[in-house]
Amino acid sequence: ELHLPGHELAPSLPAMSSPPPADSEAVALLQASPPPSPPHLVNCAAATAAPFPFIRALALYLFLLLDSAAIMAPFPITPLFLTHVLHTPSAHLGAFTGITVSAFFLGTAATSSYLGHLSDRVGRKPVLVVGALASAAAATAFPLVPAIWAVAATRLFGGALNANASVARAYLVDIAPASAGRCNTDGESADEGRLDDAGRAAKDSHWRGVFLGFLGANFIVSRALASVAVGALTGPLTGEEAAAAAAVSDSVAGRVAEHLKNLWVRNAFVPPCFVFAGVALVAAAGMGLFMEESLKSVQTVEQEEFDLSETAGLQHGQLDAELGADGVDYSEEAEDACCRVGESGN
Repeated sequence: ELHLPGHELAPSLPAMSSPPPADSEAVALLQASPPPSPPHLVNCAAATAAPFPFIRALALYLFLLLDSAAIMAPFPITPLFLTHVLHTPSAHLGAFTGITVSAFFLGTAATSSYLGHLSDRVGRKPVLVVGALASAAAATAFPLVPAIWAVAATRLFGGALNANASVARAYLVDIAPASAGRCNTDGESADEGRLDDAGRAAKDSHWRGVFLGFLGANFIVSRALASVAVGALTGPLTGEEAAAAAAVSDSVAGRVAEHLKNLWVRNAFVPPCFVFAGVALVAAAGMGLFMEESLKSVQTVEQEEFDLSETAGLQHGQLDAELGADGVDYSEEAEDACCRVGESGN
């Protein structure tokens, strides 16, 4: 042996004995567990299994179209109503018309954020149904109010309880298939299975974007339809018939005709508003009776994730019990196996 000056030989360490073999079933479970997938990859088959729900999306579009038509119905006749029924001076007609029309949008702007948050808690359907009922109530009350402030109050009430334009978009996103990001198909290599947003994910979300665009243009379409329908219903009642009744001489028959003319003119605004209030009631009934709650799928996914995490925890404890029975600490191996089981379940 060679001894260097100033150096002592380190005492030889005993050879480490290999750990005793673990339980065969636990080892088989560890070997059979698939390797964990990267967190940014999902299963392509699972992501594209559910087709786009065209029927529900079309029903949602129809609901929002009817509800928006009921909201827009009083807008075209507001100047006529203020002039013929409430006898608003022409010098103030523009200002009062602007206040009445903007009252709905002010109410919506004030409460839409809260109603959207409420739909996250109680579901989309209740908020959509209440909004449609508010549209029906506002349209019904519009031709019956006695003053300008009451007209503005009815429109403000209808807007404050109606955030359907925003909640309907959230409903559509809930029911559309979630296939964003990259995916890794079973049986393929990672390079072959990965798709970015311009690939399969963009194809799957194409119709969701189309219907989101339709919902965004809904107010324009509904206003056009409501204007044509309200004009067709109101025009004949406020035209030549009322002018002919006003030309009757000042006699008993003339006073009766004048009273009938006033009643005729006031009632001219009742049919279109009542018709579109019925349209909103039909939309509310259809949503409440035939449409499913979109958040139910989200709640189911959350429950499944909870069940998977609980199952992974139980398997973690079972592996600790099996691998630690021989007195050797295999906590790292058990943790790794537990994570692979949980990720494979997800």
